[in-house]
Amino acid sequence: MSLIKETNQQYYAGSQIILVESEIIGVAMNPEHIGPYTFDEELKIHSVDSVNPNDAYHFLNNFVWEYSVDGFDPYIILEPSTGEYHIKDNKFILTGGVWAAGYYRVRLKDSNLGSYTGIKLKDIVNNFIVGYVGAGKLIPSVRTADVLFHAKRGLQEFSYDTLKSIKQQELSIPNSLSIALPQDYVNYVKLSTVDDSGVKHIIYPTRRTSNPTESPIQDTDGSPIQDFVGENIEAQPVAETRYQSSSKAGTNVFTINERLGKISFSSDLVGEIVILEYVTDGLANDAEMRVPKMAEDAMYAHIAYSILASRSNVPEYIVRRFKQDRGAKLRNAKIRLSNTKIEEIARVIRARINTF
Repeated sequence: MSLIKETNQQYYAGSQIILVESEIIGVAMNPEHIGPYTFDEELKIHSVDSVNPNDAYHFLNNFVWEYSVDGFDPYIILEPSTGEYHIKDNKFILTGGVWAAGYYRVRLKDSNLGSYTGIKLKDIVNNFIVGYVGAGKLIPSVRTADVLFHAKRGLQEFSYDTLKSIKQQELSIPNSLSIALPQDYVNYVKLSTVDDSGVKHIIYPTRRTSNPTESPIQDTDGSPIQDFVGENIEAQPVAETRYQSSSKAGTNVFTINERLGKISFSSDLVGEIVILEYVTDGLANDAEMRVPKMAEDAMYAHIAYSILASRSNVPEYIVRRFKQDRGAKLRNAKIRLSNTKIEEIARVIRARINTF
């Protein structure tokens, strides 16, 4: 069975159209349905009411459902008057109202382009159970929850130094000279300003000041003062503010304030466009929980080693063998994902030779 399930329209346009040839009447005792819509991605709604475009939470759905009489644009977003419905197994279940004959289109809000390069984490778990768990295999039995735990931990660890888990945000520096860290931020890779030609210029963190994690208010003897529950009363730190306004601050620098979850910049960067490149752990949302296919074998080896190493009755030589196997496959994954191209290396070398 092939791995590609989506049609070209589903993949490239992010949409699927179903023709209803004659009028449909849906009643509670005999519900009708339109679908199923066969995207790789499951259609998700915030609530039954949010399927309707007039609902305040309609924007939280991952799709838009539209209707056209003849199948040509413009399609219209379905209104509540067309009936009552909910979604089950990617089908729109009709429980009331009259549905006109015509074309019913689902458009996904997020692009699915490039998704074939990775495999979903839930599929990794299912494949591992099929291939590694059962009678006559090294792991006779294991809970699915345990496999999922080790798969998530593996995805986190791989994300830091093996997988392509670097994200980029383009941001404008406001008058406050601070921007918030992204919600899925783990560590920064680099920060760059963007000039009028769109070219990046790296900026570096300053080492001349710091952002204290605590700044307790003190009494006349210098001892911290506590509130009624016994915790230190905190004041606003002044080191960062003084440095930003100082002539010693230098140019094009930043500091990361872990306490406030912000990145602060020197005053000469106000109004500049910056690109923040940062590392995430790959577990922030369902869409990101994918393992590149070039690292799939390494993930299976990681899960197998982690399960065997956590059990008390497994011989040490077996654990050691699987640890070595994990290491070898992880190195192979790094080489594959490094995406080194001989032609590109040769071009760089030729360019450097020509500068002499």
